[in-house]
Amino acid sequence: MVAATQNLRRLEAQRNELNSKVRLLREELSLLQEPGSYVGEVVKVLVKVHPEGKYVVDIDKTIDITKLNANDRVALRNDSYTLHLVLPSKVDPLVSLMKLEKVPDSTYDMIGGCDKQIKEIKEVVMATNRIDILDSALLRPGRIDRKIEFPNPNEDARLDILRIHSRRMNLTRGIDLRKIAAQMNDASGAETKSVCTEAGMFALRERRVHVTQDDFEMAVAKVMKKDNEKNMSLKKLWK
Repeated sequence: MVAATQNLRRLEAQRNELNSKVRLLREELSLLQEPGSYVGEVVKVLVKVHPEGKYVVDIDKTIDITKLNANDRVALRNDSYTLHLVLPSKVDPLVSLMKLEKVPDSTYDMIGGCDKQIKEIKEVVMATNRIDILDSALLRPGRIDRKIEFPNPNEDARLDILRIHSRRMNLTRGIDLRKIAAQMNDASGAETKSVCTEAGMFALRERRVHVTQDDFEMAVAKVMKKDNEKNMSLKKLWK
């Protein structure tokens, strides 16, 4: 008898749970079957629907007509055009507080101007490696007070750059960096650095741990896009 009572209670609990799920499914189904809506604004007794036009519409019984104002955003059912929902305003109320309601009658000169800020302006430095393509308006007197040219490094400077960027490389004995610098006529500092990088890459491609004079000379030919004085073949250069 006790077991039968327990089974009955268990079945009743399952029935109640299933009934609850059925109710939820019915509610979801009714929401899915509800027709879509149009969005419009209340204009006196009309509703203006973008971009279709203006309509005289019915108001759903759930809407309090006394709370409707001109330019309110509302939703209309797409099957009957019944106004059934009042939408929130598109304008953030915090933004309206930031609007300027009155033009100020004071100017910068009246409150001290910008003399202090002008005195605190720092020097502006501009750099370019293509001065030939700059707009002539930028180069007029008064725009740039002082022009300083940094030309490409000479042979001694290129030698110093090669020594700096090759100091941590495993170089074989007898490498003549001055000869490499002499081959790089009119090369920039960046191109000089690239020669060291490319020389190391040539050694890595041949699975060597030391960089040779030939590696540097092939790197010069690759970076400067011309053959070196040994007239190496392109096949050897791009191996």
